[in-house]
Amino acid sequence: VVLDDPHSGQADTANGFSTPNKKNIWNSDYWNGRATTIWAYAIITTASGGVSGVNITFTIKDPSGNVVATLHNITDSAGVAVISYDLNNANYYGYWLIEASASVGEQNLTASQRFIYNWWGCANCHGTKWKGIVTFTQKSPYTMGYDFHQNPVSDNHNNPMQNGQCVVCHQSYDNTWHSGNNPPTPEYPGGIHDNKVECVQCHVNADKPGTQRAEIAGCYDTPGCHAQVNNKLTPIDTTTGYNVRGTYRTIYSLDITTGQPKKAHTPDETVPCINCHGPAHMLSKPVTAGTSNTYTEDEQCLACHVNQGKHSTSDPVNCTACHSQDAHSIGVLDKTAATQPTYTSLGSANAVTKNDCLACHSTGNIADFFATLTAYDNQAYTKNYNTTYDSFGYAIAKHNGVVNCTVCHDNSDFHRITFLTHNGSYSTDKTQAVGCEDCHVPGVNDAVKSVVQGKGYNPPQVDAKHKRVPCNVCHSPSPHGGARYLSSDLQTYTTNRSNAVACTNCHDNNNAYSILNSKFNLRQYGIQSVPQINAFQHGNATINGQRWGDYWTNTDEACIYCHGNKNKINALHFSTTYGYASVVNGGAQDLTGTWCANCHYTKASGYNGTAYVVPPPRIDVPETSSDGTQWVNHTSFLSSGYTDNVCLACHYNESASQVNNIESFIHKVNEGVAGGPDCVKCHDIGGMAPKH
Repeated sequence: VVLDDPHSGQADTANGFSTPNKKNIWNSDYWNGRATTIWAYAIITTASGGVSGVNITFTIKDPSGNVVATLHNITDSAGVAVISYDLNNANYYGYWLIEASASVGEQNLTASQRFIYNWWGCANCHGTKWKGIVTFTQKSPYTMGYDFHQNPVSDNHNNPMQNGQCVVCHQSYDNTWHSGNNPPTPEYPGGIHDNKVECVQCHVNADKPGTQRAEIAGCYDTPGCHAQVNNKLTPIDTTTGYNVRGTYRTIYSLDITTGQPKKAHTPDETVPCINCHGPAHMLSKPVTAGTSNTYTEDEQCLACHVNQGKHSTSDPVNCTACHSQDAHSIGVLDKTAATQPTYTSLGSANAVTKNDCLACHSTGNIADFFATLTAYDNQAYTKNYNTTYDSFGYAIAKHNGVVNCTVCHDNSDFHRITFLTHNGSYSTDKTQAVGCEDCHVPGVNDAVKSVVQGKGYNPPQVDAKHKRVPCNVCHSPSPHGGARYLSSDLQTYTTNRSNAVACTNCHDNNNAYSILNSKFNLRQYGIQSVPQINAFQHGNATINGQRWGDYWTNTDEACIYCHGNKNKINALHFSTTYGYASVVNGGAQDLTGTWCANCHYTKASGYNGTAYVVPPPRIDVPETSSDGTQWVNHTSFLSSGYTDNVCLACHYNESASQVNNIESFIHKVNEGVAGGPDCVKCHDIGGMAPKH
């Protein structure tokens, strides 16, 4: 509110304002300078604090919307710009407007604030200026030294002052207009004190006759005002030392010694109190809901930090948990403190920063604090956070134990952590976050791989996932922590590779599909069954793949040899049905193909046994056994052809169930019939050898 001498002029009658009665127009200029000057403070902030060097345009408009003045100022290092404009003798009474506008990057920012310009209501009674001006020491920078009850001894003033009829003279200090000299009582200022704190409760002595002068209370330095309802706030003195009938001054909106308003909030106290709380007779909070309570709401922060994120978009974190509830002296969690919450100054060496992911996301005092927020303050916090586990229920740690968090998450904006996405950029959209194949399968996503390599990491490469089986089945759905492997029980995960699931745990286990589908819903990936080999044999079961060379010593090694060329990673990661065994693809599956020959018969047109690091034993080239078994030249046996059903004639495992395709035969190969007296077994009707 700006009050000026009562002059003739014009008024915003639509909102109830009026000009002084003609007989009470003073034609004086007692009030001028600071008393009639409007001040405006604007602040521009980002996630990193105030933005300096921004040109802010302030436009002052009268009640009719006419532009009275356009002013400019540049934001200082704290992001604050201030202007002042003297309305002395403006003589247009009503609601005025100040608009602020600026461009920051691609954003056009605007804000506005209404204020009242009115005349001193002394003219409601006094038709002329005072006689015998008596001044006293100013407590407010906006008074002239005599406008606070120059003669309170006057009998005519006793009742109004004792009755608290302040706005008879101090017109609009209650943020509205009252006609005449009989405003409603009791009287309250505007803002959060409206209907709560009467004028005389702050301005002690204003309701007493005599020579006492009205005091100007400070927020925390005046007994009875703000007895720390919210004890999480740092008390701030807004006077030079409140003392009834003393010579102190208020420094809330302007300290005449420094020429600056009282400031707080940041470690260097750079934000004017008035920016958050408004002018003294219209005191407020950035968000007025829930005022006069025992805690600081998140909404108070976001009123200024409008576009500020809350660290996680999927599970937003309370501003006042990381930054404290002390809006007067904002802090940051101290990562070195033995007890939490303990806050330190922003910028302190001990403050949690964007590079300290594991300070919160691993076990410790900070994680314990976030897990018990509601127990600490059940009004300020409505939920707890489990910061040590991810959404999959796994402890958060570096990917594979070595990859820093900032490879998969961009932390340049600590308040809006993002995810590396499929196109190689970072986004808050978690649904677009990269998957295993983006990094680990060649050619799938070079854009992502380039980003990862640019940060100093070369992800291990695999050919593909295990046919249609998603990576998260065998390796857990969580990317956090060391490499995990599905255990042999097909239900739990282990970081011990030696305990990882083996081929036979799935493919020699008739219950495998039921177990896996129950846990992972394999049907959603189009997987209707898990192929079973049941009692694998390929040669002499006792010798276990060692008779003709170093092939395998157990069934799992046999799988790895054929399907991965003795490489377990290759054996498990392939998109085709057969994996590495495709190098000897014999075509037809019904035993009319040449799978066996392509492995063992060098004269076969599709022979490719040499593609294996240890080529399979050849049946037409002499081999040496490890146990003295005599090699048999098979050339004569193949005179009529070398399709798989020819091989089946001698190498059929009679103990196996029906063998009618290459898949069942190749996993049930006997070492072969090496001749004997039972000739008709092969050469009689129904036998597989030539008939005689």
